[in-house]
Amino acid sequence: MGPHSQRPHTSSNPPQPVSGFALSVVVPVGANCGLSPLLTAIRSLAREQRGKCELVLVDDATPEGLESLVRCWRAQFDGVALARHELGKGRGAAVRTGVLAARGEWVVVVEPDTSAPVQDAHKLLTSLRAGADVALISRRLPGAEMGQKRSFLERAAETTVYKLSQLLVPTGVYDCASGLQAYRSRCGKQIAQRASVSGAAYAVEWLGIAQSFGMQIAENPVSHVHTALEGLEPQGASSLGILREAWRTRKRLSSDDHLQAKPATELLSSTSFQRLDRETLEALRKR
Repeated sequence: MGPHSQRPHTSSNPPQPVSGFALSVVVPVGANCGLSPLLTAIRSLAREQRGKCELVLVDDATPEGLESLVRCWRAQFDGVALARHELGKGRGAAVRTGVLAARGEWVVVVEPDTSAPVQDAHKLLTSLRAGADVALISRRLPGAEMGQKRSFLERAAETTVYKLSQLLVPTGVYDCASGLQAYRSRCGKQIAQRASVSGAAYAVEWLGIAQSFGMQIAENPVSHVHTALEGLEPQGASSLGILREAWRTRKRLSSDDHLQAKPATELLSSTSFQRLDRETLEALRKR
């Protein structure tokens, strides 16, 4: 991946707030099961932040929908946005939708089956405020506490896939699949408008695009690794799927295809939206 003549402008200066929200937390949802513990952790994160926080749930065609979940949680955040794909598009597409829909100046993506504690997002936000454009939690950095016990074969298989994917798309990071990452709003949207991987291996492409445009990437060690929260089953991509998408990403990044951004309106054309802001709801109640 060589240098390109046209690059999105990036800066170490914090972006201005968008619609008054300081933080957006994006959760791509492929199955509505066991999400309450995750949302409880996200609510704790939001309450510890300065400024208004919104929750962005992306419903990737779950059979039961997320409307009842939104009704239960809408009073717990300054804003709740619900985006729905009528047809399942995959986790990468759901993350793209959420990032494009987010209104905060900082955007944190929390995958439901992340093995990193949601509270580690504090590290990501610190990195962004210090000047990074993209930040992620790594389970492979020195200092990461590996609390999860796995067999030798599981660890060997993961390491093999990781090394092969790094040969195809050198992202410059130790681990891009912890399921917890954050973006400056402007940078996240620039990446999302150029991304094409729809599946769970999307993070390789997102980091490859960020690196090719000279964005600053900060990798932070996980505080401890745990299994998925109760009720949630891991939904990671297969080894073959990861390598296939890494090969496709390598081909795209070696050309100029990824330089051309697609309009957000086009990418979100088949997505329905609901926005429930606390201030709007309170104003309606007073009428």
